[in-house]
Amino acid sequence: MKLSIFPIAAALLVCAPTIADERVSEADTYYEKAVVLQQHGSYSEAIQDYNQAISLEPQRAVFYFALGSCFHAQHNLEEALKCYRKAAFLDKRKPVYAATIQQTLQEEAGPLISSGITKMSTANASGSYDLDGAIADFRAALKISDESTTHFYLGQALRHAGREKEAEVEFEKAKQRPELTPVDDTRNTSENVKGTSKKPVYQGVPIYQGGYGNGSGYSGGGSYVGDFWAKYWFRPQ
Repeated sequence: MKLSIFPIAAALLVCAPTIADERVSEADTYYEKAVVLQQHGSYSEAIQDYNQAISLEPQRAVFYFALGSCFHAQHNLEEALKCYRKAAFLDKRKPVYAATIQQTLQEEAGPLISSGITKMSTANASGSYDLDGAIADFRAALKISDESTTHFYLGQALRHAGREKEAEVEFEKAKQRPELTPVDDTRNTSENVKGTSKKPVYQGVPIYQGGYGNGSGYSGGGSYVGDFWAKYWFRPQ
């Protein structure tokens, strides 16, 4: 999930408090100059001015948050996270700081998740799938950002690798995540399993739209079907 860096910087400029103290006012000057530099893509210069502002007033969370957004614009997620965490530590009243940290962690984990999906859904020349590689990618992504969708994908990879008990654990973790909303549904699922079933549906988890053959791997296009649906039915948002 990408952040809109420039609107963040603009909002920071508008919302920056005006304080009469001379030393803080000097810090505000550096800060406002840095915001303008960042808006024009002069990130290195903006970082210098943000750091000048921080050196004059090191307890102002907004300075660290702005500096983090500048590192983020440079795709330096490691430094961005350090700054966002410092801002959240200094000012726990602003939920945007914690939310930005979570969004940045999701962004950092994204390439690993994409790699895992590719490995478990794309056959090599011999027709096999790199399920071990997919499992490793999803586990690495979870160490960065513990998300329900990643547990869901990990469960899929484990199931296709024949590791059913481990898969069940991951599916349960996916269902227990707070971002999933359980609802009741009586939709006829004959296109996925025989007959009509009524079971809790958990919104918010995307379903992998690949093929599912005899349990050994993915067999081509179509809907994700098989005995998975008999126990876990997830409706995408």
